[in-house]
Amino acid sequence: LARLEGRYLWGGVFYRNFAHFMAESLSRLWAADRGPYDGVAMVLRRPMEGRKISGFHTELVAAMGIDAPLSVIKDATVVDELVVPGQGFGLGAIAAGTPAFRAHVAANFGRDIAPDGPERLYISRSALPPSAGRLLGEARIETHLRDEGYITFHPEQHDIATQIARYKAAREVIACDGSALHLLAFCSQADQRVAMICRRRSSASTLIARHLTSFTGRPPTVINALLRQYQPHGVRRKRMFLGEPDMAALSAALRDAGFISGKTLWPELSLETLRAELPDGYAPL
Repeated sequence: LARLEGRYLWGGVFYRNFAHFMAESLSRLWAADRGPYDGVAMVLRRPMEGRKISGFHTELVAAMGIDAPLSVIKDATVVDELVVPGQGFGLGAIAAGTPAFRAHVAANFGRDIAPDGPERLYISRSALPPSAGRLLGEARIETHLRDEGYITFHPEQHDIATQIARYKAAREVIACDGSALHLLAFCSQADQRVAMICRRRSSASTLIARHLTSFTGRPPTVINALLRQYQPHGVRRKRMFLGEPDMAALSAALRDAGFISGKTLWPELSLETLRAELPDGYAPL
């Protein structure tokens, strides 16, 4: 059998996807202070995928306060010593996190990264492909928010340290719902206000709100101003849906919550805009 020599922290299941790595693969790393460790050991969720470790995987492990390499195990392996913590975070009821996990995150997550960025931040999904799921007309939302002093931020274009620095610096954050909000919850500041714009009708949005509420002590303003959703042909995964927002209702909700001045309500998206942004093969639900 293969062998890992030394003392390892059991990390659980390795998800290659950013969202699930954030929400599930970090869930046992609250035991970082029980080290030192020679590494963090995880097993593949899908053994046929391969063991490729991306930069954000190692950066997030480091942000949790662990100065040890990540080892992804594919074959049966003997480990000299394996420290096995309980799951402290994840999807479902445990999205609020255990007290031990929350305490570790509050004390350690990205602690050496200084705040750096604007006070008003809009976390956008407009640069992602449609298959990742997003709001239609999001470029229009960015323009309207720019007039209110918000800076658009595409997290997938930056390393984890930059994302943490931006999130620490912002006092008011508006975001299209998605995995970026999991990272925000890990490093949110006490005086920070968050508004989450729903891009889909899904329980995943509820779990993100639960995560933010539990870890920050303040519930986000959740805005569901969807007129309709569009589904790719033959696909039922809600994370891939495209949402068409009611722009007037969205701007009114942001105004009423104090995130924008909202002197005039935003105009609705034109048919030309919708046709230009809606890919072939998508149909309304």
